[in-house]
Amino acid sequence: MAAWVNSPANAFLIVLQIGVALAVAAACHDVNAPVTLKWLQEHISLPRIPLTPGLLHGAFLVATFLCGYLLANLPSSSSEEDGQVGPA
Repeated sequence: MAAWVNSPANAFLIVLQIGVALAVAAACHDVNAPVTLKWLQEHISLPRIPLTPGLLHGAFLVATFLCGYLLANLPSSSSEEDGQVGPA
């Protein structure tokens, strides 16, 4: 299991997820919220969920939390695991 967690493929997927979360956070930030809200209303029809600035702010908060969570879960390099700090 440790080999899978520390694999390069896992690190790539985590970085990809961080990129998606950052894109959502940037789109839902208060500065971009009116433009994002307008785009969503024009291109996506969600009849049961009213798109509001508050909903976008919630998506921003979730996306920023996920960025931090995923950054904390990035696999560390092997030198950190071996206890080596600094140049060898």
